[in-house]
Amino acid sequence: MTLTTAQAADCMALLGNYQQLLRRLEHLDKPVIALLGGHLSGHALGLALACQRRYALADSRYSLPQVTLGIMPCSGEVARIGRLAGYQAAMPLLLEGQPFGNAEALQLGMIHASAADSAGLTVLAEQHLAQGSPPRQPWDTPHYRVPGGAPDSRNNLRLLQMAPAMLRARSGGHSPAAEALLCALTEGLQVDFANALLIERRYFCQTVNAPAAKQLMRLAQQSTDLTSTAAQQLRGDLDNCYAATCQTLLEEGVSHALLKNAACGAGLPVPPALRLPTRASQLDARQLCAGRIVERLLHALASTAQQHVQKGALSANEADLISVRLFGFPAHLGGAVSFVLSKQE
Repeated sequence: MTLTTAQAADCMALLGNYQQLLRRLEHLDKPVIALLGGHLSGHALGLALACQRRYALADSRYSLPQVTLGIMPCSGEVARIGRLAGYQAAMPLLLEGQPFGNAEALQLGMIHASAADSAGLTVLAEQHLAQGSPPRQPWDTPHYRVPGGAPDSRNNLRLLQMAPAMLRARSGGHSPAAEALLCALTEGLQVDFANALLIERRYFCQTVNAPAAKQLMRLAQQSTDLTSTAAQQLRGDLDNCYAATCQTLLEEGVSHALLKNAACGAGLPVPPALRLPTRASQLDARQLCAGRIVERLLHALASTAQQHVQKGALSANEADLISVRLFGFPAHLGGAVSFVLSKQE
């Protein structure tokens, strides 16, 4: 969270050193076996993927949630998962950050076998050790080919052409980490492994310095009782404020379609069902572009949240968290109160 653009070179060097440590694991002349259990997330999964064999308990779970924090994996997860699973299968694992289980991990080659208990894991490890020489990672073997073909192959060309537009439509352009992940995956599968790692750490340093990442990481560190009375009161007031502001905009001549598109494009909830005005001021409607509509909505919500903070009912951080998690204020803006503070700065 405190990393600055001036430290980008140091960040690149640090990540490069860590990536090299993992490459040493892959190239050791002795077997390196990962025995896995529980929920492997983020860099823990990245470390496991650098081991030559991976055996897991049957109820294990896996995830790469970095994208939900506005950043991307940076220890080789993108390069390794892309080469294990293939371009199409790797994309949702990386871009959505949702947990998945053993069946999918086995299918994608992320683990080699599973067992019901730790004794079973030991048996799998001993069987592998009895085979003698350590295996090589698939991408370190001669004549390796990416499963399903490279991104620009005939199998993937249509997805390659459509993916950026689909991602931007889904995120409204507010997820630079997801866009960087897509670039790192696509570019990394078209070069050798060493350059894929270089591409990965470059994109990480780019995303970690984006304002959205700072806000998402700050929100992730906050916790509050979202069932509290104060939280529910703020949530209710935000709902009422949103509906009232939307209604005012309709009465000023903004069409419902324009209102919906502007709100959703900014990452706000879909406007509620409202009564259509019998008469509207077309003069004002011509003056209200999508950007101005969004500003009106965001400032109205921010003002409502600030009132709760000023009354002492909630802290600014709590109000931010509630506005994002309970109401749906755009997370990349940091919450309703932070939005106003950033404007003031």
